[in-house]
Amino acid sequence: RSQSDWRDAARGWLDDPLRDRGLIFSSLLIDARVVWGDPGLHTVPTAYQRMRDEHPNALRLQLLDALSGKVRTRSLRDVVSRRGGTFDLKNHAVTPIVNLARWGGLTAGVAS
Repeated sequence: RSQSDWRDAARGWLDDPLRDRGLIFSSLLIDARVVWGDPGLHTVPTAYQRMRDEHPNALRLQLLDALSGKVRTRSLRDVVSRRGGTFDLKNHAVTPIVNLARWGGLTAGVAS
């Protein structure tokens, strides 16, 4: 996609985050960075910096998505008795924090 195509796609996802998996694609684009190629393709600052003011519904859905994952905790009793199965640090602890931090950054207008 060209820079204008990415910008148009991002605007479409913000205008209607429930259409065509817009919420998921927005989350991916918010976290994306240009690794190789034209740095002008990095559309996050222009498309998402004003999300709080221009697209409050999309921001609200980002928060609901961030809070939808449950943080799994283990009691000391479970650890000592080796009950409770395995603990996936990324899925059970880090991902919910990263999702909430992403939403906080968007709320504050930080896009990079």
